[in-house]
Amino acid sequence: MHPARTLVAATALVLSSWFSATPAGADEAAAALALFRAGREAMSSGDFELACRRFRESAQLERAPGTLLNLGECSERLGRLASAWSAYSEVGDRLPKDDPRRDYAREKVAALGPRLARVRVLLRGAQESCSVVLDGTRLGGSAAAEPLPVDAGERGLSLECPRRETVSAKVLAVDARTVEAVLEPGAPLPVEARRQAASASRGAASSPLIPVGWVLGGIGLASLGVGTATGVLTIDRKNTVDELCSDDPRPRCPPAGLGAASEGRSFSTLSTATFIGGAALLATGATLLILGSNAEPDRPQAGDVSLLLRGGPSSEVLLRARF
Repeated sequence: MHPARTLVAATALVLSSWFSATPAGADEAAAALALFRAGREAMSSGDFELACRRFRESAQLERAPGTLLNLGECSERLGRLASAWSAYSEVGDRLPKDDPRRDYAREKVAALGPRLARVRVLLRGAQESCSVVLDGTRLGGSAAAEPLPVDAGERGLSLECPRRETVSAKVLAVDARTVEAVLEPGAPLPVEARRQAASASRGAASSPLIPVGWVLGGIGLASLGVGTATGVLTIDRKNTVDELCSDDPRPRCPPAGLGAASEGRSFSTLSTATFIGGAALLATGATLLILGSNAEPDRPQAGDVSLLLRGGPSSEVLLRARF
């Protein structure tokens, strides 16, 4: 195609007006249009850096092919070939066959392809759960093995693996070349740092076994306290019976002694039951805490359990358990 004719066609396509397959809201569309026009003004004055910024902002609100074509052109002017290639590719993939801008965009994609700088990340000893971060974009381990188009210049890489220190590196990407970077997992995290990292990643989604374990353990401790208190009351009632009742020469026991004997039997039964139940609850709570504590989460807020035991008109015991 004649150079002059190519220039005219490119200019007509770059100036193509609004088009979007996904309608935006009225406010977003108005803002996108204003940013598009600001980008065009910056392009006319030769400020390609500002123009690209305005076109990117407009495209974030509405992915209009006209905006993406302009973004591709200003990126190409700045030497950001991968950014230009990406913008042109999106236009070429979205537009219908009868739209002339589609062919123009695809021609640009074909022309820029061999000129792109690319980065391939080779992982050594990395698990599948590891992820590569390229210039702030998180990639899967398998995707990083592909030669990924990037703008020429210094690019930042990092490898993030569970329970390992993050490894960072810099690579210098050069147009029309593929640069390889080798990354290996970092050193194992110290135990405390590993726990903090696990706790931060889980956040509110921490194991439900932990709070249940604390609750059961607290109730178990309170039950053991009840068993202890009722055991003391049982001994007290036995002493009262020994003082008031006698078998010599014949069995006799006043009403107060008979009442103490009845209360003692009740306290003895309660003491045995609460000791057994408290021990079972405490053991269950401890088991749940162990199962749920792969990484130590924040301890739930403490709570109080208060129990008031009445042994008769003149005796009562107040027990409190904190968990």
